[in-house]
Amino acid sequence: MYPYGSKIKITTSPPRIVCLLPPISSLKLTRKASLKWIASQGITLTNYKAITHPSQPNYVAAVGGNTHWVWGDWTFRIDSSVKTIADLLEAAGVSWSVYQEDMPYSGFEGDWVNQQNGANMYVRKHK
Repeated sequence: MYPYGSKIKITTSPPRIVCLLPPISSLKLTRKASLKWIASQGITLTNYKAITHPSQPNYVAAVGGNTHWVWGDWTFRIDSSVKTIADLLEAAGVSWSVYQEDMPYSGFEGDWVNQQNGANMYVRKHK
């Protein structure tokens, strides 16, 4: 199957995980408690790429093929006609999911702090 005129044939394969990280040094990343296990497995995080700074345009480009005129870390509206990797996966019948650290619910666009303990702060964009 070649979705949306793509020249890349989508086939069934084992599950994949794509992890998008902010553009900070690999040393800082390996010091983060949540990434220490990755470092203990010999994953060095030294060969990663970005197309610009700040980070949000990189995340948009990773799923949408380019930045779609997103050039900063604030809220931008991308036309609903823009096709993303999610569209390609769905067209091929491949299930997918997104896990965002501390995001209260899918589609949430604000800032949130756990009112019981003040932890688990989620910000629409990272800082």
